[in-house]
Amino acid sequence: MQNYKGFPIVDLRAGLNLSAEPWMIPMQAFTLAENVYFYQGRVIKRKGYEKFATGTQVWDLDYDGGQNEPDVGDRVTSTTETAGAYVKSYTVTGGAWATNDAAGTIRFTKPGSETVAFADNEDLTNATQSNTLAGGAGLGANGVALKTAHNYVVEPPVMGIYNYFTTGGSSYLIIFDKDYLYQYDSTNDVWVGKGGYDTLTPDFTGDDSQFFWCEIWKDLLFIANNKDAIQYWNGSTLTSPTYTFNGDTLDACLIIIAHKNRLIFLNTLENGTRFPQRYRCTNVGSYSSTSDDIYVDADTVDWIVGVSFLRGELMVLFERSVWWLRYTGDADNPFTWERIAETEGCYGTYSVINFEDEAICLGPTSWVGSDGLRVYDITEKIPDLILTMNQNKLNYAYGFLAEEMRQYLCSYPSQGEDYPDKMLCMNYLDNCFSIYNLPMHVAGYWTQGSDWTFDDITVTMDEMNWSFDEKTLVAGYPTTLIGDRNGYVHTLFSSNTDDGSAITSRLKTKRLVPYSDSKAKLGYVDFIGDAGEGMEFTAKFYKDHSDIAFLSQTVTMVEAGKSKTRQRVRVMERGERFMIEVTDSGAKQIALDAIVPFFRPAGKM
Repeated sequence: MQNYKGFPIVDLRAGLNLSAEPWMIPMQAFTLAENVYFYQGRVIKRKGYEKFATGTQVWDLDYDGGQNEPDVGDRVTSTTETAGAYVKSYTVTGGAWATNDAAGTIRFTKPGSETVAFADNEDLTNATQSNTLAGGAGLGANGVALKTAHNYVVEPPVMGIYNYFTTGGSSYLIIFDKDYLYQYDSTNDVWVGKGGYDTLTPDFTGDDSQFFWCEIWKDLLFIANNKDAIQYWNGSTLTSPTYTFNGDTLDACLIIIAHKNRLIFLNTLENGTRFPQRYRCTNVGSYSSTSDDIYVDADTVDWIVGVSFLRGELMVLFERSVWWLRYTGDADNPFTWERIAETEGCYGTYSVINFEDEAICLGPTSWVGSDGLRVYDITEKIPDLILTMNQNKLNYAYGFLAEEMRQYLCSYPSQGEDYPDKMLCMNYLDNCFSIYNLPMHVAGYWTQGSDWTFDDITVTMDEMNWSFDEKTLVAGYPTTLIGDRNGYVHTLFSSNTDDGSAITSRLKTKRLVPYSDSKAKLGYVDFIGDAGEGMEFTAKFYKDHSDIAFLSQTVTMVEAGKSKTRQRVRVMERGERFMIEVTDSGAKQIALDAIVPFFRPAGKM
């Protein structure tokens, strides 16, 4: 009888591969890679996220807006806040204010601060019903006192996250909801509403697909949302300049870019008319002067969707074509359009990411890249992934880089979903892919001002599997933030759970066919990877064409005094082909270096 022979699956750089039948893909490739990523030849379970800006405050509030139902804008007096607050919104889910049995949710705006939700939007009941809020009764028709902790949240959804910094060294973390700009108060760990927030006068009126585009130039943060007039923020005040070009007023634009000492406006709305192929720009050296009346429309019916800088030149991505906006040096006509390629383009403004010599984005049929000479598919290993998406909602796609892990991540909505519920994860060095089950509306970065301490840790010591000297926890390192549709901002890759919810990872090998002319017996499988207390996963085994596992076993990756371990699972099963699955829902970051199945021939097919 022949001895078993190992068929090691090592140097795990192939990632997810959906380009062929499961038995035809390379040995190191996987047919399922969910909530894992590939890095330096290993496969690692992704980290999760936790809430950012969670400061709370206790108010004693008395409602004095009237004897019955309140109106939006009514003042709420406070024994601890002399300026009081305003009713921003409320929802009655049962009963009525007039009969003193109303139940629902009420939200206040505190001048100089931000929108707050009682007990994380917990139901608000009046005094005649059981109180569900900490520390006091609810609001009723006669203005009963209310005392409760307020959790600071932004009016959902979060629509943009930006790090605004000046040449003088000042730095501000800025976020948006659909109506207002907020600035992070690091002392109190809260968001502070700015502009018209204090008086409930919205500064913006876009919908939940009109994300905020920001550009820093001359120490100002220029803001566009493709709906409202362009504004700029100087760290304390929002200003809305009027851009008039020879009688044509710029109402809005999709994108603002500072380039060659001018502000460039792309895909413009002028006097109520959309010009989707147009660029306009300010006079040289000025962000407000427009007397030169410069504009040119590209010779295409495509709409401008995105932009990228490549080797110092401005590349503009249309729906089905890619162009240069070339600098000419001519004061009267400083830029000209030059087509790079047709047929492929961009469908997600915020999916665009640029490297030194390449730009990538979500196109109409796949993720595409361009080096300035051509446009090409970069997702040939996962060609049908686009078919699993809601094609009508690709404009919600949002991309960003996690450079410490060499990842490009881009959210997208699955079929049947109106908003992104998944992310493509691409290791851009090895060009390999996986999928994250991770809903996200927007993303951005924040530069941490101080090193992490024990006060910043929200998990137990047993759950920690990182060290305080990791570069991502050191002051000055950019922290990745994501904003959700519930008004919360989270730090990404900072926890082993998704805000307390378990992360389930799944990894499936190809269908292993060790012998072309005979059946095989799978004797055992070795799993090689990181060792640590509580590190365990479930190994499942499938054979032939069945989708039902014939064996499921818990694998514990623990070996005293060692950081690496090799654990063996005894299988002893005969078949034509086999598939191995690794799944985990624990609170540890599982990492595997290799999977080694051992086979021997087992008779004719």
